[in-house]
Amino acid sequence: MKKRVFDKIFAIGGALIAVLFITVLLIAVFGGFKNETDIFDNKLLQGLFMSLAVLYVLLMAGNIAYLFSDNDAVRSIILDAEKGGNTKVSSGVIKSLVRKNVATIPGVTCQRVSLILTEYGVRLKIALKINDREAQREGQEICVLIKCLLEDVFENTLGYRFNAIDFKITSLKPQYEPDMDAIEQRAESELERMKEKYESESVTPPDEENEIEIKSENAE
Repeated sequence: MKKRVFDKIFAIGGALIAVLFITVLLIAVFGGFKNETDIFDNKLLQGLFMSLAVLYVLLMAGNIAYLFSDNDAVRSIILDAEKGGNTKVSSGVIKSLVRKNVATIPGVTCQRVSLILTEYGVRLKIALKINDREAQREGQEICVLIKCLLEDVFENTLGYRFNAIDFKITSLKPQYEPDMDAIEQRAESELERMKEKYESESVTPPDEENEIEIKSENAE
């Protein structure tokens, strides 16, 4: 809705300025001004046209930016809409619920929550800081756990389901420590396998004597 309002403002403002410029240009071309030099040398008129030109450029830049943006930040979500009224929940309530429930998982900190409106519905985006040593879980496992948790919370408290829940891990302290000895052995075996494969593909052609023997055996 907000995007549509801005699109209308940009379109109407740009059209009015364009019509004004075209009108002045047509009047000047067809000799509507008796003394065009004195009119266009006027400092006030020059300043007016410069201001309108700058305003037109800004309006067109804003229109292009909004044209290529496919989502809007959401301030509230409609839970129930009827003829007599509707029920909304603010983005602050949703963000508070997200942070409260994410805080119940050890080793996970919710850094940022945002609601984005797309053509398919509202998308929930969450930025997380994960410490695997405290969480005792991997990053992917934690994100799936939080997704299921939030879906259950919002469905049972507000009766609402998001179109999608996206996670962005901004900080990660993994508990996994690689075994370098095992990795080196694996790398050596991989190199050996590649070498054997290369040698097997490099087939030398048989000599002429072997070819003659094979032909004589086939003849017999």
